[in-house]
Amino acid sequence: MGNKESQFNGRSDDIKTSQVLDSNFVKSFVELSDEDDNLGWEKFQIISILTNIRQYRLLSGLYDKALRIAKKDDNFFGQQLSLSLICDNRYSRATKMLQKCILQKEEEENNQNKFDESLISEYLHLARLQIEQLGDLELAESATLKAITLSSGTWLSGRCHLLLAMIFGLKAQYGNSLCSKKDLIAESIKYYEKAIELDPHDDTAHLYCALEYANSRDFERAKEYCQAALSLNTENPFAIMLLALIFTARKDYKGALELVINALNDFPSHYGLLVLRLKLEARYGRVEEALQTSHNLICFWRKNRSATDSLPCDDEQNSRLNGDINRMTTSREAIVPLTPLLIAPLGITATPGPSTHLIASNVEGTPYPSIDNLSTIGPPTNTSDGGGPASTDSLSVLSSSSKSWINFSVFRLQADIWVELAEFFIEIERMNDVQACVEEACMIYPNSYQALYLKGHLYFKRAEKCAQTDPNLSKKLMAEAKNFVLGAISICTEHVLSIACLGRIYHFEGYLKMAEKMFRDATSIEPYDARNWHQLGCVLSELGRSNEALECFETASSLEVNTPLIPFQVIPRLLSFF
Repeated sequence: MGNKESQFNGRSDDIKTSQVLDSNFVKSFVELSDEDDNLGWEKFQIISILTNIRQYRLLSGLYDKALRIAKKDDNFFGQQLSLSLICDNRYSRATKMLQKCILQKEEEENNQNKFDESLISEYLHLARLQIEQLGDLELAESATLKAITLSSGTWLSGRCHLLLAMIFGLKAQYGNSLCSKKDLIAESIKYYEKAIELDPHDDTAHLYCALEYANSRDFERAKEYCQAALSLNTENPFAIMLLALIFTARKDYKGALELVINALNDFPSHYGLLVLRLKLEARYGRVEEALQTSHNLICFWRKNRSATDSLPCDDEQNSRLNGDINRMTTSREAIVPLTPLLIAPLGITATPGPSTHLIASNVEGTPYPSIDNLSTIGPPTNTSDGGGPASTDSLSVLSSSSKSWINFSVFRLQADIWVELAEFFIEIERMNDVQACVEEACMIYPNSYQALYLKGHLYFKRAEKCAQTDPNLSKKLMAEAKNFVLGAISICTEHVLSIACLGRIYHFEGYLKMAEKMFRDATSIEPYDARNWHQLGCVLSELGRSNEALECFETASSLEVNTPLIPFQVIPRLLSFF
């Protein structure tokens, strides 16, 4: 059997459950003494075999039974069970087990009046799982506050404050009102500045602090922190891109273009910088020249399609893959955002909620970021032109599920920029260039809310064009546009572009009350978008509510002068070194 390496290559080639989880076998496994070298070696071999052939479901079952048979709560078996569950993508139970082990370990240390720094790392790992896999920011915040308390006076204190600041930043990103967003951004900035005070050489803290200042439209402070991040690490393309976006928000397009062109000399295949350069050159009338050199950007996903081939599957999919092991998911696990394969492409998540962007490094000479050249998760320190990970030591190990999450997040980040690029093509009346690309994307990724939105937007533009010449055709096209946009909203209920597009459709059809509702929802989710405030003002004006309309127009006018060419949200928030 040892010579047949391909025998256990796939997850469907499972060992029979009865052969591994027999009660007598588990009992003997639990009672093995580490003092006996032979038995200890056998114990190690059992674990190694199950791990090497990726039988994580069987391994977690083994540890689960071992934990039940053990005479007392064995923290070792509990920790190993949580790690096995993580490898098996059963994150809900894994986090509960990990939390139980951490509390037990903390209690033991308190009784013995000793302290182990590894406890801080475990709390940070728990918080990271809550954010990345479960989207539960409240539990993540609780775990991080525990880590901050324990890390007081240690070298990890800065990282703990950095993670807490990121949590408040994610909360602000998904806040539902302008006031709550401002309060959360202020909290986030406070903890970022505390992290910088504790570790002044952390370029990641400087970068994200600059991002939050940019989100709050304090561009002077944002520029100051962004330049500090670049002085600490000149090889960070996202810091350069953020600084360029700050220039565009201040309408300094010449300075932004010079910065982007210089950055592309070092990072010639960075997708975000290429798209930003295209939009900047269009400001100077060089559209045709820019399109000739950047036309292939619109079809980036053809090169990156493999990014969705190795995404982590949820429990139900694992049950189908592991033919001999069938397991019913709990109601809690059924709604966990584990990015199932069927809805992963182009930025789809199982449920709308906090998500982080994790960037992989580029392969030299390829026009698009590679998903094969991946290593540890980290901030963009000493990065490649795709924003690769740092060379410093990490507190975490990149598992196969983490690699899949990175692959997915790389694709999602570029999909967000792809939408901006497609919108630009539509804006300059180059719909034929983007039409075929969007149609093909919808065929390959029928559940992508971004592709569905763009298809609906294209139908809407075509309906507007023929409204005067062919009203019947316009009506049919508008109905198609509405169907696609509603489909996008049903997949991601907080996709602002889809909500605003639906508002424009209702406005075009004369349903002013429905249009008002859509634009109010859009301004609630993204209060810094001047276009939605202007559209809301137009609708209110037609409804005869002049005072409210005037307020909306004034808000739109004040926001327009501070709006970047590409939203600041395309700058990824990396969960690193936790």
